[in-house]
Amino acid sequence: MQSGSSRSLPAAWIAATASAVPLFAVHACLVLSFVLGAATPCLPYLDGEISVSRACRSEPVVHLFRALVLPSSAAIAGTWWIAAAWLAREHIGGPRTRRWILGLGVVGALFLVLYATFLGTQGDAYRLMRRYGVYVFFTGTAIAELILTVVLARARPPALEPWVRRLMVGACVLMLAAGPLNLLAEKIVERDRAACFFEWWFTLAMVGYPLLLARVWQRAGLRVGLDGAHQP
Repeated sequence: MQSGSSRSLPAAWIAATASAVPLFAVHACLVLSFVLGAATPCLPYLDGEISVSRACRSEPVVHLFRALVLPSSAAIAGTWWIAAAWLAREHIGGPRTRRWILGLGVVGALFLVLYATFLGTQGDAYRLMRRYGVYVFFTGTAIAELILTVVLARARPPALEPWVRRLMVGACVLMLAAGPLNLLAEKIVERDRAACFFEWWFTLAMVGYPLLLARVWQRAGLRVGLDGAHQP
């Protein structure tokens, strides 16, 4: 298959979908929760009054969340598959590094499915699956993004535009700093409020990251077809 074939599509579209759809889902559910009276209107990025999960888990809001997030998990897994194949083709990073990026990213996407499936359900077993789902999704995805950022930043010739590199590094720094800053914030404000505040910013940085990758692939003209990734 040729890169310009009608049976291929821009890789940037997949990465953009992996980012834009979940971000839209979370914020749409937040607004809908306010409208339906399931949550008190607030600005979680400023006051941390509500967690991401609470914003999305009430009825009927959770159905919108599942309808958007479950399909987008395929785009998230696809993004990491494309990233590993692209790194291999461009000879960026070693085989072991690429396997880690692919494995962490895909496993994170699978656990997002687990989390979204059981969000809003009752019972200890369901609560445990939700907890593991969200923890593995956040941890696996964040580590994969960190590794990818380091690999791309070290690439010669440079694989990133300067502004994209700065934003990728900034997103990773924010994610790494969220834990220690949360511990400090707990000494100043209510513990749950501090946790929710940093959860929103962590989510924004982590889920927004593929938009930067979409820019990289758009600039490279990368396309995906049945036989893999191509570049004009």
